[in-house]
Formats: sequence, structure tokens, C-alpha cells
Amino acid sequence: MWIREPEPEVWLTCAEPGIGLVPFSPFTGLAGPMRGSGGACRGCRDDWMPAAMPGKLDENDRRFLRLAVELSRSYADDPRRWPFASVLVADGEILARGFNQVAELHDPAAHAEIMALRAAGRALGRHVFEGSVLYSSGEPCPMCLAACYWASVPRIVFAATSHDLAECGFQDLAIYGQLRLPLDQRAIQEDAAGEEIRQGAVIAVRDWARRY
Repeated sequence: MWIREPEPEVWLTCAEPGIGLVPFSPFTGLAGPMRGSGGACRGCRDDWMPAAMPGKLDENDRRFLRLAVELSRSYADDPRRWPFASVLVADGEILARGFNQVAELHDPAAHAEIMALRAAGRALGRHVFEGSVLYSSGEPCPMCLAACYWASVPRIVFAATSHDLAECGFQDLAIYGQLRLPLDQRAIQEDAAGEEIRQGAVIAVRDWARRY
């Protein structure tokens, strides 16, 4: 039997005034959900990020989204899988599929959307997918949303919302809330380098920009 390894406890600063620190778990609430119903405090769940409004989906949208939802059930065959899947589509053709393999690969970035983008990149030999649509069984987390921006994916269609996921202990809304906070209030400490080291890095970036 596969058993989840215990995780270190991390505390996040809640975006709602007066709440303060709340426990954070990347697992599905197994290490203790955040204070409040649904694994997130009310401020992180309801007040600042309204639930997404349903978009206009055609029959192809519904077909590919149903496929993503169907693939998300792969955890039934492999308990290391988490209940998320994505399908990247262009011109009505499936470019790649992805499953959440975080625990399976011991890779915190192995979300379904990321895995679909990686698979498409390997198959097509490129890293941008203009004109594509990403169908995901769940609303993308901040990391996966950012990856879609980097990959020039112009449209995302998802089934379960971040609010739905929060009710099951997933912390996407809490991380979105962290991004709203000033750097000095976030759970992860971020320290900028001094001017000398900064300039060395800037020179490398500018040299690359000139060359390519």
C-alpha cells in the first residue's frame, strides 16, 4: 500500500484582516485544513475572489472538458494520482494529456496542466501553443495559470472551480490570496540581492536579449 509521507507544517498569512496566520497544506487537507469551512478562511474563499461565471461552451468544449473530467479519475487505478487532468487541444485535435503526478513523481510542479504543456512541448518541439485551448478538470492554480501565460495559451476551460476545490481542502485560493499581499507579509521570505550581484544578473539578461 502506498502511504503519503508526512509533510512539514507551513503557515500562511491570511488576506482577510484580523485572521492572521493559518495552517497551509499542499495535500488535500490531510495535514489539517485551514481555519474556517472548506479548508480556507472566508476572506480567502469568498470575499476577494468571486466564483467564475459560466462561459459559453460549444459541443467541442463540452466533449473535451468531459474527457478531462474522465481522465481525472485515474486516481482509482493509481492512488498516487490526485484527482485532476488536463487536455491541450488545437484545431479540434488533442495535442497532449496531463495528469496530476505530484506525489507519483515527487515533483511539486507536476500538476495536470503543467504535465500537458510539457507533453505537448516534447511532441511538437516548441514551447508556445498559440491558438490552443486547455481543458482542465479543475480551475488552474496560480502556477498553472502563469504557465499558460508563458505558453501563450489564449483560452482555458475548466470544470470544478477554486471554490469547489477549497471545500475539499485544496489551497489554491489561499495561494492566490498570498499573491495579493505585500512581499513582507507573505509566508515565503523573499530577499533581493545587493546592487553588485543584481547588476551581474542584469548584465547576463541584457546580453541574452541582445543576442536573441
